[in-house]
Amino acid sequence: MNKKDMLELALRGVDALGFTLDNLGVTSRLNRHNIAAFALAWQWRLQGEKDRLQIRLSRFRRWFPVGSP
Repeated sequence: MNKKDMLELALRGVDALGFTLDNLGVTSRLNRHNIAAFALAWQWRLQGEKDRLQIRLSRFRRWFPVGSP
């Protein structure tokens, strides 16, 4: 499955979620664009956390190299 197929699958899922919420009476302020923006914001946050942990790990390894007594 390539990136385009995965994106299309994700957007179909977001659309289905939007339709389901619309049928349940949730306001129309929650749409595909808002859900996508929320997902992208979390993606950037998780990427930042991953980078932060990698930096901490590299600093730890610098202080305590593998194979040191």
